[in-house]
Amino acid sequence: MSGRSPRKDGSCIIHLGGHHAGWGFDHATGESAGPIDLIHHATGLADRDLFEEAARLARMDLPAPQRAMTPKPTHDLEIARILGGVQPLVGTIGETYLRHRGVGDPRSPDLLYHDDLPDFDGRRGWPGLVGIVRDGAGNPVGGIHRTFLLDDGSGKAPPGKKMLGAIDSGSVRLAPIHPAFIQGMRLGRRTPAGLRPVAGPGA
Repeated sequence: MSGRSPRKDGSCIIHLGGHHAGWGFDHATGESAGPIDLIHHATGLADRDLFEEAARLARMDLPAPQRAMTPKPTHDLEIARILGGVQPLVGTIGETYLRHRGVGDPRSPDLLYHDDLPDFDGRRGWPGLVGIVRDGAGNPVGGIHRTFLLDDGSGKAPPGKKMLGAIDSGSVRLAPIHPAFIQGMRLGRRTPAGLRPVAGPGA
């Protein structure tokens, strides 16, 4: 390692494993050298060429292994379970809630009632409104909008309003689609009953 003439029987060893893997030790001189120094002594390379050779030997020139993408969890089963338990608003606590807000049952097939919406944080179920979310063309986007209600329908329960599944920029429609005017419930609105007129094509 020092450039001195080698002894006939040799005295340098290179560790191939353990804590000192890649290091060389010259027992004749007491010197040691790390992996980069050993490559320099073996090849005569220096500076950038030396580090490029070290990277090649360490296989660092290969592409980094790609981590498998974890599928994004969906809420399809939970949405299907909720939609399987809904009913029309007529005569329900959902209708009572709307009347407290000054709005009657809009008779929309997309606004329904569920008597036991799960609240996993509160470890209980609440009655509530369930809205089917549609895009601008009127197609379901896959998600639903939930409004959790107090047991007597006098107001919203502590969970408030929550979305589940794909929502994008959709809305819950409270009346049939009209070419010039759409009445919808915009998600997150704080106006009475969440009602807001939405201009349609050509408006």
